[in-house]
Amino acid sequence: MLKTQPQAILMAPLHHKAIEAGEKRLTIREGVRDVRNGPALLCCPIASWCVSVDVVNVHYQTIRNLNASTRKAYGVETASDVVETLKPYYPDITPDNVVTVIEFELNQRYPKYTNNQQNERALAHCVDNLTPAGWEAFREEVELRR
Repeated sequence: MLKTQPQAILMAPLHHKAIEAGEKRLTIREGVRDVRNGPALLCCPIASWCVSVDVVNVHYQTIRNLNASTRKAYGVETASDVVETLKPYYPDITPDNVVTVIEFELNQRYPKYTNNQQNERALAHCVDNLTPAGWEAFREEVELRR
């Protein structure tokens, strides 16, 4: 049986504690992203952390059409709030942009990446599995944080 390699999904440094606590279970990306249900590593090369999750739902729609439960899970009330939250990462984003909504759950089958060696291997996997678009997004995020 072929083992499924986890997908690599980059995250901002500030989300680590909320993800590990199970408080953050959804992320939104501009555009249509190639993310599938199944195992994933949420990684932050900037702050050197990874969290093992299962992607449980992926859907695409405009920000304007995000329903109230999706906005609430994202931690905001309105479509305008979603836009404002995403602007630091996507400066030209508008309510009419299509986004990828990625819902995930902590993956209890695998241990947390708690020691440096495990974390380094997980980060290396994330880096090795980034698409060119993923690398571009990562470079843009690093530039925004300088």
